[in-house]
Amino acid sequence: MNVEKIFRTVDGLLSGISECKVAIWGLSTIVNCNYTFESEAVELVKRFYNADYQLSVYDPVISRCEEISKLNIKFAKNEYDAVKGAECLIIMNKWKRFSTADFEMVYDLLVYPYIYD
Repeated sequence: MNVEKIFRTVDGLLSGISECKVAIWGLSTIVNCNYTFESEAVELVKRFYNADYQLSVYDPVISRCEEISKLNIKFAKNEYDAVKGAECLIIMNKWKRFSTADFEMVYDLLVYPYIYD
């Protein structure tokens, strides 16, 4: 994935909307591990944070990430908590639970039905 391409695409979709919240599923570099070294998702979180977006992140095995711990980032309890009230969801890795999520519920929880996968 290209972090800058994802950022530009989502930023373009959300332009004109003030105080946007973006939900990101999946911080780990590799599915089924808590490894975040050189994680594109972590870089994407930093990119959105530096552009003044509100963020909510969820990863099944990561509840704290040293690389972004100093930022005001909400670590959600589950994938649905992450998307509640967000304008956009970005899915950054292929955790099985993400592909089997209840997307009708996700759609209802999102302010706008923008999903980038």
